[in-house]
Amino acid sequence: MGRGEEEESLQPFLNGHDYDSRDASLELPELSHRTTHNDNNHNADSALSLPSSSSRGPSEQFEFAEGKHVLEKPLPPKRPAAYAIAFMLGAQVFSASMNVSIRLLENTSTQLHPLQILFVRMSITTLGITAWLWKQNKPDNILGKRENRKLLLVRAFGGFLGVFGLYYSLRYLNLSEATVITFMMPLVASFGGYLLLGSPFSWLEILLSIVSLFGVLLVASPDAMFPAAETDATLNSPDAVNLVSRIWALCVGLLGVCGSAAAFLCMSVIGKTENPLTVVNYFAALCAVVSVVALIVLPGLGFQAPGNIWEWTLLFFSGLSGFLMQFLITLSLQAEKSLVAVNMVYTQIVFALTLDGIVFHTIPHVVSLLGCALIMGSAVFLAWHKTKARSKAGNPEEGGGPRR
Repeated sequence: MGRGEEEESLQPFLNGHDYDSRDASLELPELSHRTTHNDNNHNADSALSLPSSSSRGPSEQFEFAEGKHVLEKPLPPKRPAAYAIAFMLGAQVFSASMNVSIRLLENTSTQLHPLQILFVRMSITTLGITAWLWKQNKPDNILGKRENRKLLLVRAFGGFLGVFGLYYSLRYLNLSEATVITFMMPLVASFGGYLLLGSPFSWLEILLSIVSLFGVLLVASPDAMFPAAETDATLNSPDAVNLVSRIWALCVGLLGVCGSAAAFLCMSVIGKTENPLTVVNYFAALCAVVSVVALIVLPGLGFQAPGNIWEWTLLFFSGLSGFLMQFLITLSLQAEKSLVAVNMVYTQIVFALTLDGIVFHTIPHVVSLLGCALIMGSAVFLAWHKTKARSKAGNPEEGGGPRR
């Protein structure tokens, strides 16, 4: 044990007994004399217990043996992995709840546009995180480090595409279907890393990408994609309109997946050089600005006030849930950098399916569920494969190696 570590470990004892260094010359010789006097009874296993142990708490009782201290009652071990998993699970609950409130808002009598919902949610997130960062009184926490600001802007715009793609797809897809589309992000990010950063992209990842794309086709629902031959489905029929709307929602959702993958690649380049909340704040602030500009500039759009208290409540709840989701994800990643916690994001599909049945009284078509299973299975298998590879490489920082 190093001297610094030993001094730090003895600090509770020194503080508890008002130890004065001026008395050391008086106490230590007496201790030495006492030990020498009892030399006949001394052996290699003897230990000298410190006095007045009852005056200290259980975590501060020490015993000296061969010049080293031993805790009589060690402190309870910390469990960062348990906290990280709990925070990530909580984040997925708030994420699913936010998506429910957004889908309800988009299907109310007012039919709020996704951009307006996005503006409200990101404004609340920006205000909350900015206040938190401002309290820390560090200038770089607000604007980020100068060398990272371009990457932060690209990451923020990619994140905007990702969240807009999700919000738009919720207008025409079930909650579980829109959610599972986002699980394609790791595969798209792997392919983007291969093209832009020279990262390896294995044949296994290519195969999983093909399986995921086939799952996307199944999610579009066979009843809409392949109507019965005896029915006269024209472009103006409800089935044809439903087909066009669902396919368009899938395309926008996939665009959002590409944006999220770009954001992920930017974050991998930024790494640990920025405060995680600074990265989230850039994303939230840019989303709020782009949303309000689009609502003002684009024809046919504009601000619509919610029609009643229920819609106001849903709008506020979507913003609050989004902020809590981002905050809990940050706490999870700070508690422990482990893929075990990160992979908890896939539990969101369980919450989505449950809320689909409870709130909307809908269950996706069995073939759509098969498509969801293909997409989710590909994502989970890819995460497991990478975790196993990192474990063999002994990379603890990614959760695959020994814990520090």
